[in-house]
Amino acid sequence: MILAQDTTEINLTRPKRKVAGAGPLDDGSRRGAMLHPMIAFTPEGTPLGTVYAEAWVRDEIPAEPKTKEEKESDRKRTPIEEKESARWVDTLTQAQYLADHVPQTQCICVADSEADIYEFLELGQQSSFDWIVRACQNRALKKAQEPAGTKSDLSPHLRQRVLASECLFTNEIHVRGRKSKIPGDKRGRKEARDSRDAKVEVRAAAVQLRAPWRHDRKLQDITVNVVMVTEIDPPDGDPPVEWMLLTSLPIDDVDQVRAVIQYYTVRWMIEIYFRTLKSSCRVEER
Repeated sequence: MILAQDTTEINLTRPKRKVAGAGPLDDGSRRGAMLHPMIAFTPEGTPLGTVYAEAWVRDEIPAEPKTKEEKESDRKRTPIEEKESARWVDTLTQAQYLADHVPQTQCICVADSEADIYEFLELGQQSSFDWIVRACQNRALKKAQEPAGTKSDLSPHLRQRVLASECLFTNEIHVRGRKSKIPGDKRGRKEARDSRDAKVEVRAAAVQLRAPWRHDRKLQDITVNVVMVTEIDPPDGDPPVEWMLLTSLPIDDVDQVRAVIQYYTVRWMIEIYFRTLKSSCRVEER
């Protein structure tokens, strides 16, 4: 059973009146609420239902917004439990609750790159279910103990270490085109692109992540498996397709690596759920 979790905005902006209880979205000009569900699917993508959901409204933006430096300082000093990103860890705890009630079923919690939070990864390693997270950070790796006088050629960072491993197989995929919702938006996953067929290489490796510093706790180094999908020779001007998937699932052979990729593709079904919620059910209009 695939347990996909993600966050979406419920936009309740009204040009002539305010919706009671709505909070700021983005810079505050848009109003609404946030929704973070966890939805169960079969490995083939058939929806089984929502098993957990968290909804909240953001605090009002202060009259004198903080500077970039102040925000960065607050981010580093604020415990994970007090951050909005705690929703990813909280939902992982709910996944454990569900897994405990269906011990005969393999549960795999799947999340996109917003969940690439070390506390999420550490808790996942302590859980009885499996998980897959798309990485967005080129994390530091724990340095291997080398004999005195020797120097390792292995990269100390995640992406370079996996790219240096052997290509297990190649595949052809179809990359769907998209239009930019905001003209001129240059964010990597928001830019417009044309549809194309792409050839990708697939690699896999086991690595030991070095725990980042936290001012309020000591995190543990953890070992994770990594599956990496990278596009060969992308068109000029288009960023290459690249998935770097961190997982607790085994990667001992090609079939197991293919399974990790297949399970992650089911995550897209939660995007269809959000589209249905807003377009067909018209939750924002209602």
